[in-house]
Amino acid sequence: MKNDKSPLIQWALQMLLFIVLFGGCGYFAYNQTYESGQIVKTVQGPYLGYEQNRDAESLLPDQILPEDIPLTPENPSVKEPAWPEDNAVLWPEGSPSPEPPAMPPEGSPSPEPAAMPPALPTEGSLTLEHSQPVIQPYFQEMREKYQNDDIVGYINIEGTSIDYLVTQYTNNDYYVDKDIYNEDSVSGWVFMDYENDVSKPDKNVVVYGHNMRENIMFHSLRYYQSKDYFEQHRYITLNTLYENTTWEVFAFYRTDIYFPYIQVIFPSLSDFSSLLAQMKVKSMYDTGVTVNPDDRILTLSTCTNETADTRFVVNAKLIQSERP
Repeated sequence: MKNDKSPLIQWALQMLLFIVLFGGCGYFAYNQTYESGQIVKTVQGPYLGYEQNRDAESLLPDQILPEDIPLTPENPSVKEPAWPEDNAVLWPEGSPSPEPPAMPPEGSPSPEPAAMPPALPTEGSLTLEHSQPVIQPYFQEMREKYQNDDIVGYINIEGTSIDYLVTQYTNNDYYVDKDIYNEDSVSGWVFMDYENDVSKPDKNVVVYGHNMRENIMFHSLRYYQSKDYFEQHRYITLNTLYENTTWEVFAFYRTDIYFPYIQVIFPSLSDFSSLLAQMKVKSMYDTGVTVNPDDRILTLSTCTNETADTRFVVNAKLIQSERP
């Protein structure tokens, strides 16, 4: 069947197709496809065909960022400079060559040499403020002895059975039923909350241990129900990979798991202050130890063995810190 369209109509159709493909790139520039939370966006104008993968949450439909355009010779709008070839003439043909710079008169003093930059510090000559802390040798030895790099500290309450290395995992479940050798154990091990970071001064350092029989793990915490016991065991030692610390108990109480005593990260000091006030109110007796938002605190937690969701909690504030 013959094509009945006149050349004029064919020309008009071709022009319309040209306008859609090229003149309409501004429309196609905002045609976005979501793939696994990403936008695939084709940039309009001279960058037609260059695709960007950006987070869907951070990219507006009409947003074209200069840093998204590759600086390559192939990009017609961000061209490489046309560097001259070697020995190329950089002034108009026929113009006189530029005069070389004049030499200083004979006998004039030589210019002073440029000052040399200060020497770079050699190893051991400078301690950087934010340098990576060095693990204390004791903990290096313990990690090697037990073949366990999860060891991050050591806790002791003098005159009690609490005298353990402290581990830490990426969650708060692993050491519930694993010992320091990473073997299955109903006693588990003493471990630090996974949100704590021993390289930083966290406001609330949380340590857990089972309430086992015969004074194993954190069984001794139950004895803090007696104020006399508190008076005799009011100080706690907690040494970590990078810091040696002493803490003084300021509260002891029984609570359920819905009280946020194990909160590690606080949006503001007022939130931390509010938690401190609640801890003091919950305490079974007045310890006489004051605490304020500028303090760092240590929280020890163990089961009561009364119900599944109740805990004995000891709170102590930092009174001494030393970084070897």
